[in-house]
Amino acid sequence: MYNAPAMSEENGSFKDKVLTPVLNGLAIVAVGLGLTGWLNPALGLCLIVAGVLYWLYEMLTSKTVRARFSLKRRWLTGICVALVLGLVSLPPAIRKIRPGQSETVKTPENPSQKPQMHTLLVRMRMDNLPVRIAPTDVAYILQLNPNIERWALDIPNQSIKAITWPIDFRSANKGPRGDLIYACELTNNEEKTMLAVTVPFGVSFHQLEILPTAVTKNKDGTRSFSFPGPVADRVAVNLGHDLSKWAREGALVKEFTHSITLASVAPGSTVRVYLVNQSKFISKFTFPQKASAVIAGDASRVEVALIRPEVNVGDSLPSFGLPPATYHWNGIPDAP
Repeated sequence: MYNAPAMSEENGSFKDKVLTPVLNGLAIVAVGLGLTGWLNPALGLCLIVAGVLYWLYEMLTSKTVRARFSLKRRWLTGICVALVLGLVSLPPAIRKIRPGQSETVKTPENPSQKPQMHTLLVRMRMDNLPVRIAPTDVAYILQLNPNIERWALDIPNQSIKAITWPIDFRSANKGPRGDLIYACELTNNEEKTMLAVTVPFGVSFHQLEILPTAVTKNKDGTRSFSFPGPVADRVAVNLGHDLSKWAREGALVKEFTHSITLASVAPGSTVRVYLVNQSKFISKFTFPQKASAVIAGDASRVEVALIRPEVNVGDSLPSFGLPPATYHWNGIPDAP
């Protein structure tokens, strides 16, 4: 019987000499592609698993490896290689597949990126007609009338002397004072001019509810007046500068938001808005807490907080009332 000579370990088989190196190379390529799992997560994971399994297979079955390493050492080396490849390759692919659980990169806050809060200082004070306008100044008149729901009259004074509005109003030293009005002063304490400042006022008009007033003469010659106390949220007004005549707001005639726009409020300057009742009703208005404006140099409109410090008792009032007009306003409906 003929016995073929055994192939020596040095000559090796086809698998050991050709196939094993090729497959080893492919395994390395598979693991390398697995490292780029962020490009294609599913394919990357598959290649990673295939590469790790093949490394383990080669460590346990290769003749060359068996000749050089003991079984225990082959197992240990294969496990270490698998762990290293897994730790390096798996996290990027997993983060790509499950982006919701990826690490959050915290960027330091830039104070310049925070929206800047803009403010106007506001004060309210009582006054009387006529409105006095200083040279080079502008007065804005908010006409309180149920038929006027928008805009304001802007009365500029381009002369070198003060003027009054209305122009035909009698002099203050001839007869009683003019109708009661309110002046709303808005001051810009910022470094930039505010343009197109829009301020919304909530206004309402009411019928008169006359209050019975008791007049008592005091021993010193003065007089005392008493009338029913005010009802919550209902304003009381004095009629015709006569302390013996009072009324409070009655049935509602009409209410709406009257928005006015101021052309500009320069840094360090004050703009005055005069609220003038031009109707035969009691007019009531609430003070706004916010306005809007365009800051010079930026075309976008921003919110402006209206800061009204409580310096006196009047500053704490949420609403104000004005008695019916006594001045004859020509051409205005529902005016005396």
